[in-house]
Amino acid sequence: MNNTYRQYLLEGADAGAGYMLGLRHGLSDGGAGIKLGNRTGSSLEFMEHRDYMPGDDLRQLDWNVYARTEKLTVKLYREEINPRLDIIMDSSASMALPDTEKARATLGLSGLLATAAANSGYLTRVWTGAERLEQVVNGSSHVRCWGDLELSGHGNLYELMADFKGGFQHHGVRIVISDLLWPGEPKHFTAKIRSNASAVIIIQVLARQDITPEASGNIRLCDSENGTEEELFIDDNALHKYRDTFSRHQQNWERACRESGVRLISLVAEDMIASWDMRELMAHEILRTT
Repeated sequence: MNNTYRQYLLEGADAGAGYMLGLRHGLSDGGAGIKLGNRTGSSLEFMEHRDYMPGDDLRQLDWNVYARTEKLTVKLYREEINPRLDIIMDSSASMALPDTEKARATLGLSGLLATAAANSGYLTRVWTGAERLEQVVNGSSHVRCWGDLELSGHGNLYELMADFKGGFQHHGVRIVISDLLWPGEPKHFTAKIRSNASAVIIIQVLARQDITPEASGNIRLCDSENGTEEELFIDDNALHKYRDTFSRHQQNWERACRESGVRLISLVAEDMIASWDMRELMAHEILRTT
């Protein structure tokens, strides 16, 4: 990983030091960072009594109940489950669009969320999607220990998820960081990323150029992911068509996420990194202050 990208990660991690995950899916508010399940286990939260059965742990016998009823009963406690998080980062070349802050925002946000998750006691895995979806080396450790990360892939998460054979943590939370600027039906992606997850959040990171491109006249467009080039004449009519297509694209994603029970938050890279103001994610209860 080049030094600039490493600095972006650490910048985000520093900003994340003041946050915890604020998800409301039965996850704890911090402390030991546990989720309380519906099965019995060994937490300190009392669940119920039941009759003693051979093989039960004698340490769980309730002698107060026995003194009153002469009946052997055991105390059951709610199961403890460590909350789990998978961060899936789009590392295709479009996330490092030249002359924008997308790379800084993408890497910084990954570092910020990983730090907030650590503050909340989550077991976190970080995935990168370039040529294939794979775990980042040391992605469960502090951000400074993460292995190589590049934003130069030629694939997109839509294609990579279609070929993905699994590996995300079962019943964990999944956060996807991407610009979502790829072809393909959004509902296919949301259905697969939602499978066996307790919650899915997609954070769309866009540059201002993605939303309102400023170009006119004869220009040469270069696809940042496959390197193809095309000569185009850009006028007001062409820009209007782009904005209309982009609006329909966003609506398709919003509908797919709504129907799949996935939360979608769109952020502008330049606005986010100006002061690492996370009020948008706090408003959606993704983050909260420590």
